Amino acid sequence: MTQDAAQDMLRGAVPDDAPGLAPGSARGSADHVAQTMAPGAGGPALECAVHTLAGLLREENAALEAMDFGRAGAVLAAKHAAADALAAAWRSANPAEMPQDALLELGKLAEANRLLLNRALRVQRRVLDLVARAARAAEPAARYGASGRVRPANQAPRALTTRA
Repeated sequence: MTQDAAQDMLRGAVPDDAPGLAPGSARGSADHVAQTMAPGAGGPALECAVHTLAGLLREENAALEAMDFGRAGAVLAAKHAAADALAAAWRSANPAEMPQDALLELGKLAEANRLLLNRALRVQRRVLDLVARAARAAEPAARYGASGRVRPANQAPRALTTRA
């Protein structure tokens, strides 16, 4: 992937009117990567991609720690675009250019992100279980019988068959 293609991908990753985005958040980060990956922008594409993905992971982790799932979800498109840009930069990078310290930090942030996402899934699962349990425990709605009269909720429908 060329730097121009990565720039285009990052610029289009997050719409300008994405809900829940504050100035300088995911949209700004995607634009920042697109600008700094420009030829002659003053840094290797790999280092820039690592830095941007790390920033997006920090932002998403902060939102997940605060249980702000809307804000965390707003970072998703930019995070995917930054991960794609990182993969493209990784494939074309010289092994001597690998920013070791930044990659270690990125690994730690990714692991924290994994744990926070798992926690968010557990929380959402508990909420859904509570809602489902409450719905099952609620009094069932009145049912109407064949004659059009209200049938008590505890009376099961009956069927007749003429075949044996």
